[in-house]
Amino acid sequence: MRKKDAEKRLKKKLINEYKREMRQELLEYAKQEKEAHDSRATNMDTWLTAKKLDEAYKMTQLRGDSQVQEAIHRDL
Repeated sequence: MRKKDAEKRLKKKLINEYKREMRQELLEYAKQEKEAHDSRATNMDTWLTAKKLDEAYKMTQLRGDSQVQEAIHRDL
C-alpha cells in the first residue's frame, strides 16, 4: 500500500512540476508577443506622426507660412 501511495505522490509531484514549467513557458511566450506587439505599435505611431508632420509641412509650403514650417521642421 505504501508503495502505491508513494507512486501517487511522485506522480502528482511530477505533474505539478510539469504544469509549473508549462505555465512559465507560456508566460515567457506571452511576454515576447507583448513586446513584439508594443514595438510594432510604437513604430506605427512614430511613422504616423512623421507622416502627419510631413503633410502639414507640405501644406504650409503651399500657403507660404515660414514660421509654421520652422516649427514643424523642429518637430521632425
